[in-house]
Amino acid sequence: MTSVAQDIIRSHFNRKTLTALKKKGIEVVKSTFVPAPGGDYTRGETAYVVVENETSSIRSYLEVLKMAA
Repeated sequence: MTSVAQDIIRSHFNRKTLTALKKKGIEVVKSTFVPAPGGDYTRGETAYVVVENETSSIRSYLEVLKMAA
C-alpha cells in the first residue's frame, strides 16, 4: 500500500524518471507548495522534497527532471 505522498509523486513523474533517480541514489519524498518570489502565493508552484546523500532539499519540477537526466 502506498501513501498519498507517494501517489502524488508517481502521478507527477513517470516511472523512467523515478527509476533513473533511484539508480543515482536520489529519492523524491514528497511535494509541497512554494510561493513565487516576493511571497505571492497566487503565483506559486509545486516543489518537491528530494533526498540525495542523506541531505534533503526542495527542488522545482524541472530541477528534478535534470537530476534524472
